[in-house]
Amino acid sequence: MDQISKIKKIHKLQDNITKSVPVRIIQPYSFTYSFRVKANEATGTLVDYLHARFPFRGTDEWIKRIITSNIKVNELDSAPDYQIKPGDCITHFNPSVKEPAVPDLVKIVQETDDYIAVYKPAPMPVHPGGRYYKNTLTSVLADMGYRNLRLVHRLDSVTSGLIILAKNANWARLMQQAFTAKQIQKKYIALVRGSINKKSFTCNEPITRDTGFRFKCSAEGKPSSSGFRVLKYFPETDITKVECIPYTGRTHQLRLHLAHCGFPILGDLVYEKTADISSSNRLQSSEIALFSSSLSSKSPVLFCSLQPTQHWVSSFQ
Repeated sequence: MDQISKIKKIHKLQDNITKSVPVRIIQPYSFTYSFRVKANEATGTLVDYLHARFPFRGTDEWIKRIITSNIKVNELDSAPDYQIKPGDCITHFNPSVKEPAVPDLVKIVQETDDYIAVYKPAPMPVHPGGRYYKNTLTSVLADMGYRNLRLVHRLDSVTSGLIILAKNANWARLMQQAFTAKQIQKKYIALVRGSINKKSFTCNEPITRDTGFRFKCSAEGKPSSSGFRVLKYFPETDITKVECIPYTGRTHQLRLHLAHCGFPILGDLVYEKTADISSSNRLQSSEIALFSSSLSSKSPVLFCSLQPTQHWVSSFQ
C-alpha cells in the first residue's frame, strides 16, 4: 500500500467513526471580543495583524468586518491599512457567532476534594479562544456543575486524553510549583508513520515560535527534551505505537520532536513536511493521534491513568 493510499484509508476510517460520535452544538449568538496589541505584535497593518492572529478567517473577510465597523480600534472606526501600535485596544463585534461542533464525550475520570481528572476528547479547546467560547472544556464542565476550576497544565485542542483541573487555589499553587520543579511526570501515547528500528530514543532539539500557531525546532529556541519508547509496530499500515514522555513543557513539543526525528504523528497536518498552513481551519479542527495517558506526582500525591481505547487506535489505522 503506497503512502497516498494509507492516508486516504486513515481519513476514511476517521470520517466513518466521526459520524457515530455524539456532538455538542451551540446555537449562534452575538459576542464582542476585546484584546490589546502587544509590543512584539505591533509591526504592520490592522488587517495583517488580524489575519496573523486569527488565520481561520481570510484577509478579505477581515477587511469586510473592518469597513462595516464590526471591528474598532480604541473604540473608534478604523481602516484595513491602519498601522497598529502597542497597547491598541481592538474590539470585534460578531452578531452571529457560529462555533464549530465538538465531540460531546467529556467524562470525569477521577475526583477528589482538590481536583478532577477529566477525559478531554478532540478536537476541543481547553479554554475560550479563537473560534471557540462555549464549545470548550471549561464551558462544558461548567454546564456539568464544575465551576471556578483552575487550569494547572495544557492539552492541545487536537490532542485527546487526561487533563487535571484544580478545585481550589491552594492545590493549583501546589501543582504549579510541582510542574516548575519537574516533579510531575506526564505520559502520552502516539501513533506515528514509519517503522522505528530502536526500542527507545530521545530528542533534545530546542523549540521556538515559527509563524502564527506553528512552532519549529531551532538552535535559537528554548531547551527542550522528550523521551520515546516503541510499544508496537503495525506492518500492514506501517504505523508505530509510541509512548512519549515530555521532560520539558514547550508548546507542540512532542509533535515537533517526533516530526523532526522523521516520525510525524498521524493526522498532524500542521507538521507534515508538505503542510499547507493557509488552510488553518482544517489544520486545527481535526484530532491527531496523540493521547494524554497518565499524570503522576509524589508531592502533591497524584496518579491518574487512562489508556486509549482500541476504537481510538483503529480510527487511525
